[in-house]
Amino acid sequence: VNFDTVTTRLHKVENTDGITKIYGYWAVRNLVVNHKALSSSDIVVPDGSIDANLFIGKNYISLDSTSLIHLKKITIKPYLKYQLNPVKIFTAKINTDWLNAQDVFDASPGGLFESLEGIEVVGKLKYHLHLFLDTSNPDQVQFESALDKQGFHITKYGKTDLSKLNR
Repeated sequence: VNFDTVTTRLHKVENTDGITKIYGYWAVRNLVVNHKALSSSDIVVPDGSIDANLFIGKNYISLDSTSLIHLKKITIKPYLKYQLNPVKIFTAKINTDWLNAQDVFDASPGGLFESLEGIEVVGKLKYHLHLFLDTSNPDQVQFESALDKQGFHITKYGKTDLSKLNR
């Protein structure tokens, strides 16, 4: 792991009713991750940041839904919660508004999805993910993942000609 610049700002810390709320900003420039299990080449994130609102309660820690992740021109709205007691419960949600499809592909870290590098697309995309796991009842896990599209299509294939999938 290597990077040029890390920025951190602590905006505010509140402690009310046994809940500590930490409001901050963290950013990284030119992050390089090299691990053979992730990619055969370096994974490069030129610019990424998070406006994070972290809440810590007596039995949980969460990244509040008012947090925002920024990668190049796209913004992602995450929500994560890990509850410890009385049982361990994991909750994750990821949502985006309608995004320019090319911005989504351009925001992908270089080296991570090598077959998509250089792809050109038009249209809009919107993503939603929901995961809920109560470890005391794993058979009732909830998982939803949806990618909505408006006028989306590929105008030029990148490094890999994905049209081969149709043949």
